Amino acid sequence: MREILKKSIGLIKKDWKRLFWFELLYKLAFVVIIWPVCSLLWRIGLKISGIGYVSLDRMTRAMFNPVIIITMLIIGCVLVFTLIYEISVLLISYKYSYFNKKLSFTQMLVLGVEKTINIFRPYNLIIIFVSVCLLCLMNYTMDSSIIKAIKIPEYIQMYIDSKQVLNVTLKIIFLVVFLANISLLFIYNCFFYENKRAVGAIKESIGLTKKRYFRVLKNFLGIKFLLSLAVGLLIGMAVIIYVLIMYLYLHNNAVVAILWTLYTIFTPIFGGVFTSLTVVVDFAVISSMYYKYSNNHDDTFSKREKRKEYRLLAFVAKGKGLFKFLIIIGSLLTIVVIFIISYVVFDSNIYDDLYSKIEITAHRGNSTVTMPNTIPAFKEAIKEGADYGELDVRETRDNVIVVTHDASLKEMTGQDINVRDLTYDELQKIPCIEVNGNKCTVPKLEDVIKVCKGKIKLNIEIKTGNNDSENFVPDVVKVIEDTNFVDKCVVTSLDYGALIKVKECNPKIKTGYIMAVAMGEFYNLPNVDFFSMESTFVNGRVVERAHKLNKQIYVWTVNDSDSLKKCVDLEVDNIITDNVAGAKSVIATHGNDVFSILLNQLKESDNSKENIKKTNRILEDVTGIEGA
Repeated sequence: MREILKKSIGLIKKDWKRLFWFELLYKLAFVVIIWPVCSLLWRIGLKISGIGYVSLDRMTRAMFNPVIIITMLIIGCVLVFTLIYEISVLLISYKYSYFNKKLSFTQMLVLGVEKTINIFRPYNLIIIFVSVCLLCLMNYTMDSSIIKAIKIPEYIQMYIDSKQVLNVTLKIIFLVVFLANISLLFIYNCFFYENKRAVGAIKESIGLTKKRYFRVLKNFLGIKFLLSLAVGLLIGMAVIIYVLIMYLYLHNNAVVAILWTLYTIFTPIFGGVFTSLTVVVDFAVISSMYYKYSNNHDDTFSKREKRKEYRLLAFVAKGKGLFKFLIIIGSLLTIVVIFIISYVVFDSNIYDDLYSKIEITAHRGNSTVTMPNTIPAFKEAIKEGADYGELDVRETRDNVIVVTHDASLKEMTGQDINVRDLTYDELQKIPCIEVNGNKCTVPKLEDVIKVCKGKIKLNIEIKTGNNDSENFVPDVVKVIEDTNFVDKCVVTSLDYGALIKVKECNPKIKTGYIMAVAMGEFYNLPNVDFFSMESTFVNGRVVERAHKLNKQIYVWTVNDSDSLKKCVDLEVDNIITDNVAGAKSVIATHGNDVFSILLNQLKESDNSKENIKKTNRILEDVTGIEGA
């Protein structure tokens, strides 16, 4: 492992400047050009197809639409090209470094294009399949900036985690895929270096790892572990220094504000740098092992690779003339912006006004301590101080509106019986599973409203099905009207048709369209006052466009601190969570890290000794360091 590590560092050192500029330009191009173009193509495709937007109830229709299929193929090709291009450029650079050959920055970019285009030949398309279906799933094996951005929607992940058998099965599958990927570790080296066709590259990669599988696995994972350890130590040292500086300058509000702003700005930048570093190191390690284990030590290069005509980007890469000037000017402007942001953040109460408007919804009541969607769950949600309680409604055989999530009672009662097959009286004879000593049955909607009225608002989700009566939605509205709860609730549904019916029955009821998938131009939908969106699909653009149309964004189901912080930063209107206390803490402190807590406290201080003592106590609680 030591030898491989040494050779890998050597490959990076020989050409680190070009690698740095390439990764920088690559990420800028992806953010500024590639992703906006893909988004534009997607919007155009949705408009031409006549679908307009994609939500869960429109998914099937979209998947079989020819225009959508063609659009997705085009976008897929663009993203695959971008993914493979990064890999090809890195491997070309390492090839030249290994043989001590000189390669201009422009030549490196041009050759990368040529090598990547070669993948799209019919006999090489299997590499795309391998990349997308295998390597992308196991991004720990073959890193890429694009692969790092792939994220499973949280509600799907939560469902997987809740099903033990499914969770274990998927982990076994991923483990098998991961181990299989080790045999494919050199596929790109064989393809780009030796100009082999896809099948030949796959066979050679398997052959190279066959007799040294565990050695390759040990070297690759061992070096990745050392890299992670080194980065972790650097982060730890930076945090310690940061906390110490914050402590030394607690009395100086301006310094604290500037430090906090720097932390906010440079944290995502550091994340991008770390991703780039990981990608660069990964393929350096792979290349080092490839040359060690293969018999290919041919240092001949094609005529195309020897050409020297392309110099424009090489000039930029060397940082001469105008480029250096722009760097200096850009740095000065960055410093000015930091000071301005610091002043605004520290001296303005705009954020306090903004965050105070974010409401918290207890998902199915407080489902962490008792059975969800029951009277005890909503009593607990009231105790926690939630603004809303979220619940699901269905109807019984005798058309009574009851509160339950699933069509089956198995989760709530342990009996696999459909709610629609029972009368309300029959339903009351089946007790819910006892949790923490709470005994109860499936409640009626009106009973939950009576408990919550005057204490907490409700988010009522209508669960529609094939066996619903024609009056299901009107009956829900009637319960709301009869209990005088119109202005104290919102009604949501995955079924847009149900929301239309709600508005027809009572236009004053606030309605929300639940979107497990949210893509396209859905913002102007009538009969919708807000959008209740899965957190994966919420970003700054979505929130901004909705707010411009005076529509709100609710986000579900947000439980971990990072996702909660993201929602606060995006300025969403309502957070649906199982962790009410955690969500309230994040909103109250503008984040739950030590720096945000300190800043929040300093905003309220008058630099008196008493306030400094209070801040010290906060530091002790957060850091665990007595006398901090």
